[in-house]
Amino acid sequence: MVDSSSDLMTKYGSECVCPKCPSFTICAKMRWQSIFCLAGKSPTDCIRVERGCLCPECPVASALGKDKQYYCMYNV
Repeated sequence: MVDSSSDLMTKYGSECVCPKCPSFTICAKMRWQSIFCLAGKSPTDCIRVERGCLCPECPVASALGKDKQYYCMYNV
């Protein structure tokens, strides 16, 4: 059985490091955006400047088999 996106968001939400990332913005926080490795790029372009990336050390990205950076800015 494949988990839906909302199931995965619930499952991994507490482990997400996006809000601690140097590139994360107040705009993204106010719009409750996170888990970009699952959800994809910020739909409102709240994150536009590369200020550092925690994706490589994120347990969620690792659990999902993701190995890229800046999921918040690019659909990789």
